Amino acid sequence: MLGNDVKNQVKREFRFYYHENDVGLVSVLLKNGGQQLEMLRGMGKNANKLDSWIGKTDDDGSDERGRVGDVWPWQST
Repeated sequence: MLGNDVKNQVKREFRFYYHENDVGLVSVLLKNGGQQLEMLRGMGKNANKLDSWIGKTDDDGSDERGRVGDVWPWQST
């Protein structure tokens, strides 16, 4: 499960750097951790959204972007 993997990784990193006293390194680690947290939060918000190009057309009704559609080439439409 992804959630448990993430929790275990956070615990490992915390234990590895627990005794670190270099202020600069701690600052970098906190910044990186915050960025990773925001990335994970973003993944959770967007996980169920299907913002796909399939079946969409341009404003004028054409499909000039070269998209292939939503069926396999050997299937009839």
